[in-house]
Amino acid sequence: MVAQRLARESEDATYDEKLAQLESLMGSVDDFGWREKLGADDDRVRALWMTLRLARTHG
Repeated sequence: MVAQRLARESEDATYDEKLAQLESLMGSVDDFGWREKLGADDDRVRALWMTLRLARTHG
């Protein structure tokens, strides 16, 4: 029931609302001790985005 409500709220949210939520979450990175964890995935995520970008431009 909670998941359904969250999904509905997410679908109804504007891009500005979603961006504000993301900004708030990213502002809490240090408070929650996530900075190291987020940084650990940087190389993997960059490689994935590069693969997707190349596939799109050459596909």
